[in-house]
Amino acid sequence: MPELDLSPLTGPEDGTAARELSAEIDRRHGQTKAGAAIGTGCALLLVIVLGLGLAAAFAMGALSGGSAWWLLPAVAVAILTGGLCVFVLRGAIRQSRALPDQRWRITGFAAANGLELVEREADPPPSGR
Repeated sequence: MPELDLSPLTGPEDGTAARELSAEIDRRHGQTKAGAAIGTGCALLLVIVLGLGLAAAFAMGALSGGSAWWLLPAVAVAILTGGLCVFVLRGAIRQSRALPDQRWRITGFAAANGLELVEREADPPPSGR
């Protein structure tokens, strides 16, 4: 069995080539940055609606004549919601910055080892056939 050439996976980074290759892959598949932004926006919206809704429910317990202790979980949930929003945004930004280099490295690995990289098959055959 021939040895695999792993050097494209561990070699030095070429940011310009990586960005050009990534842009070409996006053009070929009709992907836009708006698609990723919409997904991230939906995740943030879900976190905000659920988190602040729960915080508001706890706050209403305090405001409707209940104990002032209801404000403590309301504040905690609001802080956790803000932290989760930051976590989601940082993850999306980190992934968007890493994607071109990942694509460039795996494409180079496939070429160096005589493999064909198929990013996405338009109409894959059904499983089991």
